[in-house]
Amino acid sequence: MSNVLDTKDGEETGKPMETVKPSYEIVAEITMPKGMPGFFAERKFALLDLGDDYRPYMVLRSLTSELALIVVEPRFVVDDYPVHVDDYSQSLLGVENAEECIVFLIVTLQSGGMPSVNMLGPLVVNSKSKLAAQVVQVDSNYSVNHPVALALRAEDRKQP
Repeated sequence: MSNVLDTKDGEETGKPMETVKPSYEIVAEITMPKGMPGFFAERKFALLDLGDDYRPYMVLRSLTSELALIVVEPRFVVDDYPVHVDDYSQSLLGVENAEECIVFLIVTLQSGGMPSVNMLGPLVVNSKSKLAAQVVQVDSNYSVNHPVALALRAEDRKQP
């Protein structure tokens, strides 16, 4: 067992280092038949629930590389978020109506730790087949950098 380094002076504390296992649950395995813009080779993902400390945020983790994206459902960001799924994407995902879809927004952490979301390129997932695609919203007043008032970690959301 290795020792922990004291962060103040770089000396070993002599205390055994505890192994911390990540706390997450695989919610679904998702397939993106066409990949994502910028990550076309990435097609297989696991959707991870990180537990109460980070909920409602989740992670979309590639099953073939180190790529991991933080995602959140739009209902935690805005009250009303209409998503247009074009005919091509509907066919690709095998969906016929909105009730068959789950929508996620990709999160970016800004300086200072507050997140923003890409509301022009939501991830649309067929809730039955778990096929997904990033569907660009052509006629939208939203941005790729929409600020979010909900801090990433639950402990940062508590009122003083």
